[in-house]
Amino acid sequence: MRKEQFVDAISYMKAVITIVFCAFLLVGLTACKDIDGDLADKRTVEKKVAEIVPEAYEYVSVQHITDSQPKKDVYTYRSLERDLIFEVVSTLAPIGIDASTIGYEERINVNYADAVHNLYMDEAKKILSEIKTHNNDYYYESYEELEQIARIIVSIDDIYKQEEEYNTKEWMSKNPLMNIRFRYRFINDAGNESYYSVFGENIDGSLNYEDEYEYITYRHVQAVADGQIIDASIPEAEMERAHVLELGSIICDGVDLSQKAYEDANRNGLTNNSENLYHSYYYKPWDTYVVALDLGLTSDEYAPRWMEAFSNALGYRCKVKDNLGQVELKVNGTEWVIQTTEEGNGRVFNVEFYKDGSVQDIHFITSQEESSPVWATYLVCISVEDFADIFDVFYTVDEDAGKLIITSK
Repeated sequence: MRKEQFVDAISYMKAVITIVFCAFLLVGLTACKDIDGDLADKRTVEKKVAEIVPEAYEYVSVQHITDSQPKKDVYTYRSLERDLIFEVVSTLAPIGIDASTIGYEERINVNYADAVHNLYMDEAKKILSEIKTHNNDYYYESYEELEQIARIIVSIDDIYKQEEEYNTKEWMSKNPLMNIRFRYRFINDAGNESYYSVFGENIDGSLNYEDEYEYITYRHVQAVADGQIIDASIPEAEMERAHVLELGSIICDGVDLSQKAYEDANRNGLTNNSENLYHSYYYKPWDTYVVALDLGLTSDEYAPRWMEAFSNALGYRCKVKDNLGQVELKVNGTEWVIQTTEEGNGRVFNVEFYKDGSVQDIHFITSQEESSPVWATYLVCISVEDFADIFDVFYTVDEDAGKLIITSK
């Protein structure tokens, strides 16, 4: 085959792939259009708005913007319950494959949350103006300032609490008014000015002063203990609140199971294998250390295979039902079943722990929780106390050595 023929053949195959892909989209979720294609009609837009907006509203107008590519329709709606106007933008969004745009699909953006936030933003920013800024970041310079910062954060949160009259706490949690991050300004060992990000907070209408002050002072103390910042003014009693954030080794009956499980998974070429998945982490909201669990939401090609590794080390029978979200574990005559459901894209939605057929009150942390120590969407963390109960073992936390020590009963 000549070079010209080969190039033509490649071009032809690319065209066929594009046509097939567009045909799939036409039959599937949406139509494959060109950049000048038709937008969603008013009825489709109305349906989308009804799905998102909980309060009573009315249609005001629509503006057709045709001098842009892609074109767009901007709908205006008005709340019937308060002084609130929001826009809905109907346009087209590119569909990509192999870094190329092969067509466009309908896209409807309901800017309701932004409009709601604008109702409170001016008042919130006025309160925030009391805090020092550097390069548009908020900062503080002493432990003593944290009391004022906690009060400011909560006072802004109290403003957003008014939204509970129109939206649920769940909606507010998913649509926080803002996220505020605070940096600490100090002089480092080299005598230079330094800024370090210590803590942040979502303003979602759920905060109170006592919990907020406890949280941000703890984060400050922990940053000092970790050597990230310098602050010699913190009382010694406060420094005792700090914990080692990560225990790099889980020792099981004398064997470094963290290292062994990681190396076994690495040798088997498992996806997403990472040493930190086999560590134990301090989780401040629970004031204890936690351990990650794999729950069978993926195939056996994904790491960690932690449930099997720990069971094998202790001589227990464990069956992880891959892609089904179920684990069966037999521990010294006790039957455990861990049943997991997902909410889409492999994200954990709920986990139920059954001990001899009876559901147990065991809490878990997903990757979506604030300050979660686990990043993989198909994993959860449970406390070391619950971990030890499930596997019927003793445990000891050695923070100085960075170890969680597990021993058989």
